[in-house]
Amino acid sequence: MMVGLDYGNARLRAMRSRLLSEADYDGLVAVESMDGLVAALATTAYAADLDAALPRFTGLRRFDEVVRHHLVRVLGALPRFYERPHDGIVGLLTDRWDLQNLRTIIRGASRLEAADEMLRMTVPIGRLGTAELSELAMQPSLRYVIDLMVAWRIPSRATAQAVRDAWPAYERSGDLVVLESALNRAFAKRLDEVLADDESAAAVALRSEVDEINLLTSLRLQTARAAGEVTRSDTEENHEFLTGGRIRPDTLTRAAATDDRPTAVSLLDGVRLVPGWSLALNDWAESDDLVALAEALRLASTRHAVGLFARGDPLGYDVPVAFVRAQEHEARNLRWIGRGIAHGLDRSAVESNVVVVR
Repeated sequence: MMVGLDYGNARLRAMRSRLLSEADYDGLVAVESMDGLVAALATTAYAADLDAALPRFTGLRRFDEVVRHHLVRVLGALPRFYERPHDGIVGLLTDRWDLQNLRTIIRGASRLEAADEMLRMTVPIGRLGTAELSELAMQPSLRYVIDLMVAWRIPSRATAQAVRDAWPAYERSGDLVVLESALNRAFAKRLDEVLADDESAAAVALRSEVDEINLLTSLRLQTARAAGEVTRSDTEENHEFLTGGRIRPDTLTRAAATDDRPTAVSLLDGVRLVPGWSLALNDWAESDDLVALAEALRLASTRHAVGLFARGDPLGYDVPVAFVRAQEHEARNLRWIGRGIAHGLDRSAVESNVVVVR
């Protein structure tokens, strides 16, 4: 019988030892072919996932399927380790993937992609299983996808209705950001309600994901305004930031409305930011490279979250947060390695973007 978080946390601490080590990564980046890369995984925790891909696929597609299968197998088991997993932080951790999967389906349906093409990009870890995602992917148009979300309350009644309410705006603009923003807002609202006054490190890590989205949105608006693409009134009045973050919306609005990057960054002085974000923001103020900023913020957030293994509460939700972020980062590393080798990049180029965080 499970008592508190003890059982689940003990399981995840044991599973942490199966994360790829620096030596594992060294071995993977040293291979010179996709067949060699798949073979190298046979000596790691991914060995159990090889059979799912070997008979059906080849090359990069086979490698991607191994990584995807492993992510589903490992993180999909998470709710079984905890009592009432869908009610709290564990549910938020896995349900983040429902949003990702729905974004994939929405984008694919808008381009009339085949169902198989959409489904191979999904990772059924949250409440939406393969059956629900398959049914969505097989709908004849994006409008039918939205209608089915509402009829089946996918992934919840509130989220499905939020996307349905955004449909007229999408029809007018043709911009998928309208629908994706509705998904994000619904999830952020739920996150804020679930976490409420929780100030634990695990809650802060989840709220920082909202902060990351809001901060990048604010600075993209600042860049667009500085380039004359939007007006000050657009940035001050016409944007709604996600709820649930720790950075105040008025601070984000003022940063978006500034005339230059250093001023925008200075407005964040004194704000409780994830360690490493201040350095990333200062680099952006000099470089104006939003892509590099997004990657730097994500990596700093990952390091901070995974660091909860060592400094967090061993009896709290810090452990599942650390494990999930570590496993997700590992998948990102592997996908980069696969693409580097598939496209013939030399070893140093592949290694340059592999960061070991465990």
